[in-house]
Amino acid sequence: MIAYPLEMAGVIVSGSKGNFTEIRIDSEAELISAFYLVGAESLDAAVSFAKSDPRFDDSLWNVEVRPILKAD
Repeated sequence: MIAYPLEMAGVIVSGSKGNFTEIRIDSEAELISAFYLVGAESLDAAVSFAKSDPRFDDSLWNVEVRPILKAD
């Protein structure tokens, strides 16, 4: 079993047909039940990648982007 703890801070990307809104989040009150693991150099790069999700082309869609917590 592999565990990937996520940081609480992140970005919610919301939009449709190329019109996006980015909302910075810092929440500990959420349960994340599933996620995709994407290799990106930065949070901004991961947000850009998230915007390429084809579900944004068809309708209003939301994606939450959070970095993996780095172990010391």
